[in-house]
Amino acid sequence: MTLVCKKPLGFTLIELLVVLTISGILIAFVGPVAFEQIDAAKAKSEIEKLKGIIRYTSTESYTQGQSIAIKFKNNQVFKVVEGNGKVNFHYLTFPNQTVFFNRNGYSNQVEIIYNYRDEKKVLDIYNLLGYQDNEFIYAPE
Repeated sequence: MTLVCKKPLGFTLIELLVVLTISGILIAFVGPVAFEQIDAAKAKSEIEKLKGIIRYTSTESYTQGQSIAIKFKNNQVFKVVEGNGKVNFHYLTFPNQTVFFNRNGYSNQVEIIYNYRDEKKVLDIYNLLGYQDNEFIYAPE
């Protein structure tokens, strides 16, 4: 007579609880980091949007042959000339400042100051627009 020993199929309750506990601990450590990365990516996208607004306004002032002003206030950026072109930012905030672009597309300021997570940052307009040092002198209309 031969005895056959059957192996139990499946997992025990203890094994499942151990795996779920380890998974929960890993998610607790990785989750906040993942959300920070998502917020950082959205903030970078807003910075790129800001750069696009500056480039567009410089080009627009040159092609139209008129000066254009952009006003920065709290989390909003808008054109002073038209008044209705307003862009809201969720991750960036700005101190009150106004940047004027003359009819040649040059700005009267070198930098735009903005805050991200209560940290002061600076965006160099001249570098963004590709100006070289001592390339021009700003001359308002």
